[in-house]
Order: sequence, then C-alpha cells, then structure tokens
Amino acid sequence: MKKNKLLTVLCSILFLVVCGCGDSSSTGFVRQPESMNIAPNNQGIDLVCEAKAKSGDVTYQWYESSNGTTNAGTAVEGATDSTFKTPVYTEKGVHYYYCVATADSVSWVSKVASVAHTGLPTLYINTPDAVEIVSKDEWIEKAEISLTGAKDESWNFDKVATSIKGRGNSMWALPKKPYALKLDKKQKIMGMPAHKRWVLMANYRDNSFMKNDAYVDYLKERVDSKLSIVDNDIAAINAGSDD
Repeated sequence: MKKNKLLTVLCSILFLVVCGCGDSSSTGFVRQPESMNIAPNNQGIDLVCEAKAKSGDVTYQWYESSNGTTNAGTAVEGATDSTFKTPVYTEKGVHYYYCVATADSVSWVSKVASVAHTGLPTLYINTPDAVEIVSKDEWIEKAEISLTGAKDESWNFDKVATSIKGRGNSMWALPKKPYALKLDKKQKIMGMPAHKRWVLMANYRDNSFMKNDAYVDYLKERVDSKLSIVDNDIAAINAGSDD
C-alpha cells in the first residue's frame, strides 16, 4: 500500500513538471535592453524588453531611474509597450531605464539600461553575424561602418563597406581596444580627406582625452595627420569614446 501511495505521489509530481500545472503564471524575459547604449545627436534610441507568460497577457511599464538601480524608478508616462523610444537629449549626461513586465498579477523587473548622450557623433561598426574582433593580424571582411549625429549633416553616412582588425601593442591587452579600418573605397570621415585606411584609438589610459590631440598637433608640423573624436559602437556593443 505504501509503495502504491509513493508511486502515485511521484507520478503526480512528474505530471506537474511536464505539464507546467500549478504554475500557470510562469513567465520570463526573452529579451532585455542592452546594458550600455549611446544616444546620438538629435535622435532617440529604442530600448526593447520582451517577456512571455504561460497564461494571461503581458503588460509593460518603463521606468526612469535616478541612480542606476531599480529601487529609485519613476514611471515614464505613456511608456507601456515592449519598445520604449528615449527622448531626444539636448544636454550631456547618462540616463537610466528599466522595464517591469506583468502577467497574472506577477511582475518581473528587467536589468537597468544606461543611455549616454555625449553630444559627439556616433560611429557604428557592424561585423558579419556580429563576430567578435579578437585578432590584430587577421582582417574581418564585409563589415560596415556608419556615422550619425554629426552637427554637419554632410558628414553622416550609412553602411560603408570595410574590413577591420585590432591594432596596437600594450593597448590591445586593455579592456577598451583600438582598431584598424580598411575601407573598400576611399571615404571622407568627419571632414577629413578621403582615405581607405583609418585608425580608432581607444584612449583607455587618457582620462583627459587630450594626449592624442596634443600629439597630433605636434605631428602636424612634420606629417599630414588629423584627428576627430567620436563615440564608437561595435556590433551594437558600446565601446565608448574613440579618436
């Protein structure tokens, strides 16, 4: 008799696990916003958060956080879709957002997304299938670069074909890395003369962002060298401000 009761209990547990019974409101995030984002000049960006529930409709509410945590959020009026477009920022700063998804009276809180606005143009680099750039020797071909947010509209461009690889010596071992670009065709960038070969300096050790600028000014008396500062976004993974 005890064996039969034990078998019945085990079968009941197995049925609950397989069928999902007893947890009708179970849900989870299938997509959350990127942790680090850059808002170009004169543009808002889309933050996306999606959740699924076994029963009931999923509703969304986006919040703005004052300190980068989910403990100090204020509901954004009208932001009740899975996609939230940020405002167009006019002042430099970092803004924090997160999303709360609700189904069957149960809520789930997303991770916090930071959105930085520096006032600088943004250079986007997309590699094929978002492949990671891990080599200083091997070029990744069929990548694309786009520039947006330049105050001079003529400087903006979209999907210029390029190859890309890492560069540098000791700088390549740092968390923020420099890169070399080899465009398929000559291209003007940030008002600088058209060329195929370009370099993205990481500036990881230069908190002032002045050292490379001063060095280039020094070189101008000896060679033809130019420099501009942009925000750099590689395969949708923010890499920060590069020269």
